[in-house]
Amino acid sequence: MKLTDRTIRALKPKHDRYEVWEENGKGLGLRISPTERKSWIFLYRFDGKARRMTLGEYPEVTLADAHAKHAHARKLLEQGIDPGDADQAAKAERRQAPTVAHLATEYLEKHAKPNKRSWREDER
Repeated sequence: MKLTDRTIRALKPKHDRYEVWEENGKGLGLRISPTERKSWIFLYRFDGKARRMTLGEYPEVTLADAHAKHAHARKLLEQGIDPGDADQAAKAERRQAPTVAHLATEYLEKHAKPNKRSWREDER
């Protein structure tokens, strides 16, 4: 099926979740759930195993964005990198990013307490 914004909006939920694939055969598709949620998916093979990767939800991820993410994932696949593992690693890295509370504590301990008499005001 040729995926366009018009055809995507016209896809209605069914009793069970179903998938619609772009007709070029490169693994880009759209998953439609019974709750009307539409998610972009990429079906590919890595090391002889079929893998599935979610690229985002429609309409937050537009058709053009989905094509760009799909092209990036295919480029990683051509380089011998599993795009699903790369995506999971990026998500884990974002979860490990320092929080504002962590940065504030670090500022107090490393800068404010050693260098300022008014560090309690900064802490407050």
